[in-house]
Amino acid sequence: MSEYKLLPPSIFIVDKPKGLSSFDIIRQFKKSIPLTKDKIGHLGTLDPFATGMLLIACSGAARLSDYTHQFFSKSYHALGLLGVTTPSGDPTTAISSYENFSFPSHPHVISLLNEKLQNHFLGEYMQSPHSFSAAKFQGRALYKWAREGKLLTKEEKRREILNLEVKSIFKASLADYFPEVAEADASMAPTIYAIEFTATVSSGTYIRSLFADIAKSLNTIGTLVELKRTAIGHLSLEGSSHKIVTPLRPSPSTVENRLSPSELLPLPSIDLCGVSLKQYTNGMPIPLENLQVETSLFSQYQSYYQVDPDGLTWIYDTNTAPTLIGLGVLQKNLLTPLINWSARLKR
Repeated sequence: MSEYKLLPPSIFIVDKPKGLSSFDIIRQFKKSIPLTKDKIGHLGTLDPFATGMLLIACSGAARLSDYTHQFFSKSYHALGLLGVTTPSGDPTTAISSYENFSFPSHPHVISLLNEKLQNHFLGEYMQSPHSFSAAKFQGRALYKWAREGKLLTKEEKRREILNLEVKSIFKASLADYFPEVAEADASMAPTIYAIEFTATVSSGTYIRSLFADIAKSLNTIGTLVELKRTAIGHLSLEGSSHKIVTPLRPSPSTVENRLSPSELLPLPSIDLCGVSLKQYTNGMPIPLENLQVETSLFSQYQSYYQVDPDGLTWIYDTNTAPTLIGLGVLQKNLLTPLINWSARLKR
C-alpha cells in the first residue's frame, strides 16, 4: 500500500449512478484505493437521485474546488413533469399537489416553447437555493432543516443560464417516476406532461429550481424527476478522451485514470529551477525577470472559462523531470505562491 503514498494531486472523473450520494462515492474511494491519508473530496456535489459527472479530488487537489466552481459552467440532461409537484422538487419526496395542464395542439410546439423559454431564461438569472438543498444555514444543510419541517429560504443569488433547449414533450405515467403511486391512482390524476431538456448553467444553479421556474413561466407547477450532469467546463462524459472511473469497483489500478490539476484547469504555466524554485517552495514572491510564461494550453481552452483566471499560473519544478508543484498568481511583476504541493511530493 505504501507505493501509493506518493500519488500526486489527482482528480478522477466518475459517472455516478442513481441512488448513491456524492459521499457514498468518496467512501468507495477511501475503502478501495490506498491513495493517501489526505482528505478526499468532490468538486461539486450531485443529489442521490441524480446521475452523471462527479469529480473526485485527492492528494491536495480538493483545494481546487473554488476555482472549478468559479471558472466553469455545468451541463445537464434532465426530465421534468408539469402539473405535479413535491416538497423537494424531485422524486425523493411524495407528490404534494396536482394541477391540470396541457400543451396546445401545434405542429411546432417544441420550437415555440424553446423560443419562449430562451427569451425568458437565457442570461442573468436570480435564484434562491432550494429548501431541500445542501446549501447551509447556521452551518447546517437546508435539507436537514426541511426534514424537521422547517422550510428555510435563503436570499437570491445571481446565476447565468448559458443554454436551455427542450428536446421532447410527451405524456407521462406518474407510476414510472413515483413507484408509490399505483397505476390505479395514477389514472385518477390529471394528464401529466414530461419535458426533456438540456441546460448549461453557471456553477451553483439548481436545476430542479430552474425547472420549477420553467413550470411557473408556463402557469403551472412542476417537479424534476431525472437529472444527469454531462459536462463540467471542457470535461465531458460523452466523447471524453479521459477514462471514466466506475465508482462501485475502484481499485489500485484506478490511479492510472487520474487527471492532473493542469488537465482540470488548463492555465498558463511557468518552469522554475534553482534559486527561483527555492523561493517559491519557501512561499516567497518571485520577480518576473527572466521567467517565461507558457500559454499554449490555456489558449486552447480559454473559451471554456466563464471568468478570466487573472494571472493564475501553474508552477513546474524543472530541476529534474518537470513536475507540477503548485499554483501561483502573476500580479504587479511578481509571481506569488497560492498553493504549494512541493513538500507533499517529497514524502
